[in-house]
Amino acid sequence: MEKNSTIEPRFFQLLEKLYAGDCSLQELYELEAFFEKEQSVVALKKRMIKSLEEQSYPASGRFISDQTFQKIRKQIKQKQQQNDSRSVPFYLQITKIAAIVVLSFVMGGLLVNFLNSQVEPGPAAFCEIEAPLGAKSRVVLPDSSVVWLNAGSTLTYSTDFSKLERHVSLVGEGYFEVAKNEQLPFTVNAHGFLVEALGTEFNIQAYEDEPVIETILVEGKVELGHERNIIGKNVFLTPNSKASFYKNREDAIAKGDPRMVILTNIDPRPLIAWKDDQLIFESEMLKDLVVKLGRKYDYTFEFESEEIENYRFSGTLEDETLQQVMDVIKITSPIRYNIKGKVVTINKDLTRTRNFKKHLR
Repeated sequence: MEKNSTIEPRFFQLLEKLYAGDCSLQELYELEAFFEKEQSVVALKKRMIKSLEEQSYPASGRFISDQTFQKIRKQIKQKQQQNDSRSVPFYLQITKIAAIVVLSFVMGGLLVNFLNSQVEPGPAAFCEIEAPLGAKSRVVLPDSSVVWLNAGSTLTYSTDFSKLERHVSLVGEGYFEVAKNEQLPFTVNAHGFLVEALGTEFNIQAYEDEPVIETILVEGKVELGHERNIIGKNVFLTPNSKASFYKNREDAIAKGDPRMVILTNIDPRPLIAWKDDQLIFESEMLKDLVVKLGRKYDYTFEFESEEIENYRFSGTLEDETLQQVMDVIKITSPIRYNIKGKVVTINKDLTRTRNFKKHLR
């Protein structure tokens, strides 16, 4: 097995003690020191990937990651309650370490070996529900929670859902009506962004090709977190509040925005109308509107002029066909469009552009 001066038996002993909940304060500091060295994490990942290949284990799923992370978070919270005099910065660092531990475990077979010593072995089984482009789906989970999936979205959950945990993963957009269970919090993992609730209603938009994850709370209360990044301690949303979170810190920096912004007194109706077969948009740029139209109708849009991408529109769509929608856009702005197959091409109408600009003034 690969040797490295920074990876020694003591390191793995500390990992085992962390998972068992037996780490002392001094040992937590010692474990922290290991993770301050980037080469330690890299070497650990390589070692676990090699172990995974040698033992022919299946790749560990996201839900094992979720369960392990939740266990570590619970242990840290317990230590916080037992040691209120300890400083907050230290625990923020320990949360970061716990996240790195989980990420490292998922990279290889160590997690499988580690969990096999804690629980009965058995293959992980998952249910995956998909709402294809041009359609939406309604899902009733084993705990009676209801989830609406918008077009182009996927929901994944364990077949053990509601037995020991209530964790789901979302890619795309979903509206959640969570059945109340104080013993088992309901957690949604959207690209690592975590929304935890007991019994409430909220909407999450987390499409793969969009840089920002948006969560708006309709009813109840939810706690926000992240499985790998520190976004704050005890961050909650109250009804009619919206959180916008950049997946990548670099995107936020490039735009001069904070990583996460929370707004209050938000009207949720435009953001959740899709589940009732409506599309409400208010002063929305055409380049953003066609993304929603593409999912709703399963079409691809192409612009032949960047100028018209920034035209803004407001309105409500219900049962209109795509051609009817494009006709309305054409009437209210200087554009021409052509539909060929599943592609809509949008051009600038030069004969109407001048009059349109005068009207805008």
